[in-house]
Formats: sequence, C-alpha cells, structure tokens
Amino acid sequence: MKRLPLTAVVAVALATSGCLTRSVELPIGMRLLAEVYIGDRRSRESVLESVILPQAEVAAGFGKVGILLIDGASAGGTLIEEDGSSVTLEVGGDRRQIARVDIANLTPPVSGMPAMGTALTQHQLRDLIEYLSTL
Repeated sequence: MKRLPLTAVVAVALATSGCLTRSVELPIGMRLLAEVYIGDRRSRESVLESVILPQAEVAAGFGKVGILLIDGASAGGTLIEEDGSSVTLEVGGDRRQIARVDIANLTPPVSGMPAMGTALTQHQLRDLIEYLSTL
C-alpha cells in the first residue's frame, strides 16, 4: 500500500475534520482555509480521536447523510445544519432545506475522512497531533 506524504495526510485530516484554523499552503499547491483555532478549541486527545476515529464526531459541513422522506422519496448530501424544524443539505453546490415533519428516516453523518490510525506510524501520528495543536 502506497503511503501518502505527511503533507497530504495533514491536508486530508484538516480538510475533513472541520477544525482547520489558518490558511495552510502545502507543497502540492493546495490551499486550505480556516474556521477555528485547533489549539484553542480542542485538546490533543480530541484531535487524535478525530484523526484515528473520524466517525466518532463528524463536524457540520463534512458529513454525508441519507434521508428517506415520508412520501417515499429519498435525498442525500452533505449535512450543513440541522435543528428541531429542518435539515439543510448541500447537494452539488446547491442547498436544500427539508422540514423535519417530511422526514421518515435520517442516517447519521458519515465522514469522508479515512481512519488514519493504520495509515500512519505512532511517530507520524504524534508529530501530526503536535503540529495540529500549534494551529
């Protein structure tokens, strides 16, 4: 199995965890934008859990869901927001709001991020978590 360079792993981890803090210019030319400061908002343990168990807690805007409507139709996309009255999905760049009263079943959000615990050595995981905690 081909291993990704650490910069690519950081890109995947940051882009899919929803906790990237600053713009990061990577050697592969990717530019990732930030929303919150990881080091200020999340403990190292929390960041480690997000990297090795990405399904444990999926940040809003990063989880894919499926919806079965009461009329038998279905919908799916990225869960953007949910509250007591509606669920908002993003599908192909468009947002769709669905009233909760129209939903028969909503699947839990699924992260697109692979579990990195088996892809990285313990040393690489430690280095990655230390790096992320400085952001």
